[in-house]
Amino acid sequence: MLALILTVLYMLSLVGVAVDLVAWKCLASPHCLAGRAWLSWLGGGRGAGGFRGRCGASGSG
Repeated sequence: MLALILTVLYMLSLVGVAVDLVAWKCLASPHCLAGRAWLSWLGGGRGAGGFRGRCGASGSG
């Protein structure tokens, strides 16, 4: 039972990291979101225009 719980927690952590990376890299670019309505929930309803990403080191402001 412990192995199953650890496996599920490991998989959930990988999914969390993957969603975070997609949000960080893709939501900063309207071109990336074009045709991908299933990603709109990651922007919190703001759309790609109001999201700059976490880093701010891309040079776009």
